Amino acid sequence: MRPPSAGVLKTEEAKRQNLTSSFAAENSGSDAAQFTVSTETEANELSRLLPDNLAEARVLIHQSSKEALATMSYFWRSFYDFVYRGPVVDLGVGIVIGSTFATIVSSLVEDILTPPFSLLFSGSTFTEWFFVLRPGNSGAWIYTTLDDAKADGAITENVGRFLNSLLTFVFVAIAMMLVVRSLQALRKRLDPGAEFTIPCPACTNSVSSLACKCPSCCTWLIKDTARFVIDHTRH
Repeated sequence: MRPPSAGVLKTEEAKRQNLTSSFAAENSGSDAAQFTVSTETEANELSRLLPDNLAEARVLIHQSSKEALATMSYFWRSFYDFVYRGPVVDLGVGIVIGSTFATIVSSLVEDILTPPFSLLFSGSTFTEWFFVLRPGNSGAWIYTTLDDAKADGAITENVGRFLNSLLTFVFVAIAMMLVVRSLQALRKRLDPGAEFTIPCPACTNSVSSLACKCPSCCTWLIKDTARFVIDHTRH
């Protein structure tokens, strides 16, 4: 069999190249068409979501900002009403003043009133008054301080701490009573028409001086100078 000539080989090679280039052109054309369709779809979706002009966009932004400001204003108004119309401020002031006052009274008991009593008991303070109920690891029944007894594992009856707490409570109650009565007397002197409490003649519960009926026993009352009398005309 005779081998193919050079001209025939060139012709076959040219045919293969033409087929390859035509196939590539067809595929590239389909990919370009698909890319064009995808781009047009995305553009349509974007145009559907976005407003047609800038004026509409400005209106939407303005409405959104107004709604946000209205929400913030409502929240702030609610917070203001909660703080200033409720007992939050009064409660906070009372807690701060009460804690400071308790510190002052505790210092009065521990630093002013306790030392004179300590002179009667060999210079020991109230907090060091204790009785050993069971000795600790060392077996001793006498300890210099309460901390030494606790460190040794002894069981003690801490009478001094209880007396110190009791004295603190008594002096806090007395001081609060004096402060409240002083403020009430000063308020009556500065403003004679100010509100104060008067005991009800029927049930003896405290009633506001501006009231005309006892909230506890529902008795009609008449104010007579600094006391209440029963209004028998309404019963």
